[in-house]
Parts: sequence; structure tokens; C-alpha cells
Amino acid sequence: MKQVWHLPPSLFLNLVHVCLVQANYAPYFFDNGASSTNGNMALLSLSEDTAVGQYDNVIYQFEKCRDLFGIVQNEKEATVIAAGQCSETTRAGAIGCTCGLVAKPPPTGTHVYTLNGTDPEGDPVTYGMTFEAGSRSYFAIDENYGNVTLIEELDREREDEIEVVVSISDGLSTVAEKVRILVTDANDESPEFINTPYIVPVQEDTPSGSSIFKIEAVDRDTGSGGSITYFLQNIHTNKFTIDRHSGVLRIKTGITLDYEKSRTYFITVVAK
Repeated sequence: MKQVWHLPPSLFLNLVHVCLVQANYAPYFFDNGASSTNGNMALLSLSEDTAVGQYDNVIYQFEKCRDLFGIVQNEKEATVIAAGQCSETTRAGAIGCTCGLVAKPPPTGTHVYTLNGTDPEGDPVTYGMTFEAGSRSYFAIDENYGNVTLIEELDREREDEIEVVVSISDGLSTVAEKVRILVTDANDESPEFINTPYIVPVQEDTPSGSSIFKIEAVDRDTGSGGSITYFLQNIHTNKFTIDRHSGVLRIKTGITLDYEKSRTYFITVVAK
């Protein structure tokens, strides 16, 4: 007996064409830590007295193969390090890479860091750097090689942290990270006396060794660079002495004051 299948009118058959595409993985920075000179620039510390425009070393870089080889360079030498394996086939049938080592002239500014990252698919990457609107652009970036140069003078008293957005791109995907550069202190600020001028009334019968006044100065440097030492000029002919650390002014031991002999003493205090 012949069977006949009846399909309900609401049922339709569709042919679905599925296309598979290769996924694109985003590039990424190497995170080599705060003490490194290359990576993602996170927690980089720079002294505020870092010179601008004093970098005289030639920079050695590869035109290609930056994902296979790197260069670690200091003031005396440059060392090539391998990060992968070559896969090109030469005319002679050997496996090799033509990378093209070039020597770049010194940049305008001081070379302070090298942004360094890679792309999972091995595509070449470029680097970028942006600053917040209205803020100073302290650094310049070589987008092909990631070299960061200092082009503006640093001043910790004006700005002790610099926020920068660094980016790495493979042409399809871009990854951006906000990092902070810490500006460390240099002993470049002179102490300043406060509440001057100093006029100190003293009774002539004040016992020797007595404290009569406290000199105060401030230094905007931090750490050991912000400590202040006080001393008097012409100390051997002076009737007074000063505590080097506290700034407390005293009558010298064994010295008496005589109003009839001298009504005024001029003292020069130096803060250093």
C-alpha cells in the first residue's frame, strides 16, 4: 500500500549556509613590571630632573620580524634576543628570516621607555599614546617601534603623577590601557623662611642657654631632599647658637646680654 506524507502548510524547509571565519585575537602588551624599561609603561618612575633632549645613543631596531626578535639596549651595547622561530624558506631551501636591522638616529627628547607587545596571529603592531584634554603632553611615541621619549620638563611639585593612555593595534583590533607615570623627587627646591622678618625682644637678664625663638623654614622637596638644616653665619663672634634640626635659637652658654652695651643684634640664619 502506497503511503502519502502530508506536510502541514505552515512547515517550510530552509537551507542554511554556514561560513566559518578565522577569529581575530587582539594584540596585547607585555607586563614586565615596574622596574622594566619595556612593556606597558605601568608604574614607570621618572625623576623630575630627567634631562630633556640629552639622549645621544643610536637606537637599533628591526624593520621586520619584531615578533621574532627583540633588542635589549643600554648605553654601552645592544643585544639581540629571540622570541620565536623563523618560518621563511630561502631560495636555497633553508629556513631563515630577512629582518633588516636598522640604526635609527637619536630622537628629539630623552628616550625613557619602550612600549612592547605582540599579536597572537603574528601581525605587525603599532603603538599609540594620548593624554587627557588640557594636560601637558610630556612624551612622544614612535608608533612603529614603541620608543617613548621625554619632550617636556618634569616638575614633581607641579605634577607628581602623569596619566597616559597607551594603545597597541594590529590594524583590526586596538587595546588601550590607562597607566600612571610616577614623578619622583629631586632635591631642586631651596628652603623658604616663613613669617619673616624676625624681630625678637629679649630681656637682658635672660639666663644663658635659654631658648628665645624658633626659626621656621619649609622645603617642598620630599624625603631626605626635604629635610632642613639651620646654622648661623659668623658663629665665633655671635652671642647666639641655633639647633641645626629644630631651628631653636638660644643664648650661648656663658654669655650675658647687656642693654647698655648693645641694644640690637643682627643675626644671619642660613637654612639648607
